[in-house]
Amino acid sequence: MNQGLTRKGEAPCGPAPTSFARSPVARKVADASPQGNPGAFIIYTMENSDEPRTIEIGQESLNYLNKTRKWTMFFAILGFIFIGMLIIAGILASTFLSIFELEETGNEFPQWTIIVVFLLLAAIYFFPILFLFRFSKHTANAVATLNSEEIRLAFKNLKSCFAYLGVLVIIVLSLYVLALIIAGTSMAFLKAL
Repeated sequence: MNQGLTRKGEAPCGPAPTSFARSPVARKVADASPQGNPGAFIIYTMENSDEPRTIEIGQESLNYLNKTRKWTMFFAILGFIFIGMLIIAGILASTFLSIFELEETGNEFPQWTIIVVFLLLAAIYFFPILFLFRFSKHTANAVATLNSEEIRLAFKNLKSCFAYLGVLVIIVLSLYVLALIIAGTSMAFLKAL
């Protein structure tokens, strides 16, 4: 796959194939592009088909992408702060339970399990936040330098973030369904007694 990213009027990053320049799609993009738009860049891809596909990202789209990047960075920073607070809360909860444990209750619940649960939740939450942070960082670099590798890495991390969240939602929904099935069979069993 050959990829390039250029500003209007500049040479692409890497040689553009001659078949691309002659293609009807390239002509449509060139005819439809606003002249004198210095912030616009063209992403072109050569796929296995005879007809290459192109997309032009103008200055307005770059501005939207940059504003999106700022919000995703904001949410990533909040996510990292939340992860830190989650770890601290787990340590404090485990410490307070060990200090204030009443021996007469006979509770055999080990305090270390609380910190393990909090660390597990922090680890699960860490990866989508990391992917969101990487998306923000690579998008900022791509908008500033119009580097095709940076925009590729940005969208790769955005894809990873949503794929991770999608799998996580599927797992949680499956656990809910399983819990409902178990609760339903338990109720049926109890009614039969």
